[in-house]
Amino acid sequence: MDDLSDSISEKGAWPMIHIFVPAVVAIYAKNIWIVISVIYLFESAEFMVSLLPNMEYWGDVGTNALISDITMGLVGYWLISILGETEYKSRKRPWYACLKARKCDSCSFYEKIVPYFHTILAAASSGVAGISIQLEVLPENSPYEFISFGILFTLFAIFFGKDRFAVHAFILISLISIIAIFTGYTFFVASGIVSLYYFFKILAKYFEGYQYMPVKNSEVNQMVKLMF
Repeated sequence: MDDLSDSISEKGAWPMIHIFVPAVVAIYAKNIWIVISVIYLFESAEFMVSLLPNMEYWGDVGTNALISDITMGLVGYWLISILGETEYKSRKRPWYACLKARKCDSCSFYEKIVPYFHTILAAASSGVAGISIQLEVLPENSPYEFISFGILFTLFAIFFGKDRFAVHAFILISLISIIAIFTGYTFFVASGIVSLYYFFKILAKYFEGYQYMPVKNSEVNQMVKLMF
């Protein structure tokens, strides 16, 4: 996609994918410049793929790579800054977090590669639908792009112990998918849903801090007498 109008009117799941995969990078990096650097590395790899014969589907050049994908990646970083903590607080390692690094001396090497491992698997979550479309088993811009990515991406987040992030990501991916499948314009739908999530978090914090003043029984009785 070289044209800006084609990029922002895309009907497939790729704009959504370009939010949530960088979000995984942001979980571990916690630095916007590292996230931007990783995004550009991914975009460079996609450009190299586009040079291969019969690999146009996986390739990414022009406006889509330089503007829309970078923008969605920054939205992913913003999403993590909104969410904050990505794991539910627990003293024990959850049984389902089978890929989460353990706290032990022999696990130090695995603990170092977990961020890279999780990022690669998160990116690979788009592979099932992508390969099916490449082999012409599924049509391009198929709803299964959204469904397969959402399920695999959420499962990997759970396996790595990012259960709070997994819950929020699954809700957001579901909302984006339902709307974008029927309306298209995944770029606007995905960024709009994340923006609404941001305002919802603001309202939740406001109402959480709002406290009702207790009313004494004597005051209630006096009000009842005045009414009757």
